[in-house]
Amino acid sequence: MRGGIETFGYNPDFQLKLLLIDIFAAVITNTDPKLPSLYSPHPVPAPSRALGLEQDSVLDSPLYGHRDLDGLLADLAFRGTEIRLLQSMRNLTLAAKEYTINAQDLLTGLRTTVSESDSDTSPLYRIIFHTSLIYSRLFNSPPIPLSSSLNMESRSILIEELESPVNDTTWLLYPGIFLWVLLVAAVATDGSPERAFLTQLFGKIVSVARWGWWREVRESMAVFLEMRRRAELTR
Repeated sequence: MRGGIETFGYNPDFQLKLLLIDIFAAVITNTDPKLPSLYSPHPVPAPSRALGLEQDSVLDSPLYGHRDLDGLLADLAFRGTEIRLLQSMRNLTLAAKEYTINAQDLLTGLRTTVSESDSDTSPLYRIIFHTSLIYSRLFNSPPIPLSSSLNMESRSILIEELESPVNDTTWLLYPGIFLWVLLVAAVATDGSPERAFLTQLFGKIVSVARWGWWREVRESMAVFLEMRRRAELTR
């Protein structure tokens, strides 16, 4: 983008969209963002309710935040097994970032959680389970790429479930988790026609993020890119 983002003039709303689309493109193509990471326009003031996003939406996810997910997700949307899977993914991310725990030890505990919940077939559980399965393989030794053929079944199920509107209300309340799901699915579907559908869903995240939580979105995507690159470097 010749001349940088400033060539578009002072239009914070449009600039925020460009910044987020830029890093999303970097994530799915495994390249560096083209726009400067230090550029920090002020978010556009949010109306009382922006595009359906709830004011008390939880931005925490396996990629963002340090609060324990048990207390944040303990409501009618997520059940115990789903919360344990999400917390396990958060623990894997933090362990890889901070080198505090051997990721292989965490994966051993995760396999126990998965084996205990094979009979759960709810749409939300299927999304969380198969996203977790694909994402956790990044931390195997050796790592399994997100786009590996070993993930073909899981990514097909993910696309099928994401095409259904049954969980739309949940994603409005937990956009951080939705972003994590979309990032994993988008990279896993590399080279497939479903990538366009996932990019369209990401556009909704961009539209809502400009109302004040774009930094959390950008940080989440940066962490995801870091996890992906670390895995590929250790193969």
